[in-house]
Amino acid sequence: MRQTNSTNPTADLPGKRRGAFTWRQWFGHASLFLLVTLPSVWAGHLLRWLKGRRYNRSLSTDPAKVRSILVVLVENIGDVLLAAGFLRDLRAHYCESHISLIVSSDSLAVASSCPYVDDVLGINVAGSAVRRAFVGPLRAWAFAKRNLWSRKFDMVLNPRWDVDSRHGSLLGLYSLGAQHVGFCSKDGNARKRVINRGLDRAFSYVSTGVTLCHDAERGGELLESVGICSGSPICEVWMLPEDLRFGDEELNDSSRLLIAFGVGASQRKRQWPVRRFIDLAELLILKYPNASFLVVGNKQDAAIGEEIKGFIGDRLLNYAGRCTVLQSASLLKHCRLYIGADSGPMHIAAAVGVPVVDISCHPVTGAQDHANSPRRYHPVNVPYVVLQPANFTYPCSYACSATDAHCILSITTSRAFSAALQLLH
Repeated sequence: MRQTNSTNPTADLPGKRRGAFTWRQWFGHASLFLLVTLPSVWAGHLLRWLKGRRYNRSLSTDPAKVRSILVVLVENIGDVLLAAGFLRDLRAHYCESHISLIVSSDSLAVASSCPYVDDVLGINVAGSAVRRAFVGPLRAWAFAKRNLWSRKFDMVLNPRWDVDSRHGSLLGLYSLGAQHVGFCSKDGNARKRVINRGLDRAFSYVSTGVTLCHDAERGGELLESVGICSGSPICEVWMLPEDLRFGDEELNDSSRLLIAFGVGASQRKRQWPVRRFIDLAELLILKYPNASFLVVGNKQDAAIGEEIKGFIGDRLLNYAGRCTVLQSASLLKHCRLYIGADSGPMHIAAAVGVPVVDISCHPVTGAQDHANSPRRYHPVNVPYVVLQPANFTYPCSYACSATDAHCILSITTSRAFSAALQLLH
């Protein structure tokens, strides 16, 4: 279902640097490297010297010697779900070791029931990109001092391959673990090579992740680089019995065809216009008279759900902002199809076995290693169709750089309807 186009007419726009950044942006990140990154890394190594916890440069993965492990995964909910295979393989190798997991506070509800780790800690990484850039290192230092210094970890693993905007690398450095394993910034995508320049110094062992692959495979790639076997990538959501009961009690009508709409996303440029969801719902109702629609998400998504409900009435079940993430997963489990943005709910839907129509803002001609690329974040282990813009909409290049819906506007309702029919059949 993907369209291909070998040309990129906006790649050499006047006044733009071809690639990930303008020259002004590149200069800003270079300044941040000198003002924040280097001092933060040096401060971490000074702390280690003062505490007598210098890195063990001789890498050891022997389960008999590695008894305490820390995994740093301070990313979005979808990233935590896609790391399920990595955590499963890590537990299989270190059956008797104590494994701790650090996630962002937003992902804590999902990760807290993970069966592959012994305990989960949540760190607050909220704030704008500028605030995170300057406050993040201090926040990581304070968190490590409060929660990690006394634990004396034998190994710290950081499976983040893309840009580390939440200072997971520094958090691993400040944890005082004997070994710290992560991906080399020089082998990452174009943005990471600039934004995270110098962060390799935060690791004791650096893995080269040069192969373009799905992010669900990155953790396995990291494990294999240190001699640990990995299996097939998976996406899991770990629901509790009470969460499953919630979905069964709320959606007990088996006669209807329930379709989930993914109306929200962390970036507005990834949100398909609400008017097109309404038109799509009307087309699906004409084709399937027993069709109903489900919306889950946060309070912002709830407002979009109510707008759709104003047109299609009680056929829209709006649970956005009304239930937890795991309860949302139990609701999605009852759906026959998910249609919408690449977001946390999309990966949750895939994790519970729901086929997906992924409406992406990232053009076919865009950089395949970009964070919005379906090559890296398409649904895992379920039937899916990815709908991408055939090309950029002026003035974007490299990736959609707009704040609001822009390149994604070229994906029509008819394309989404055809993809839905393909999967429903």
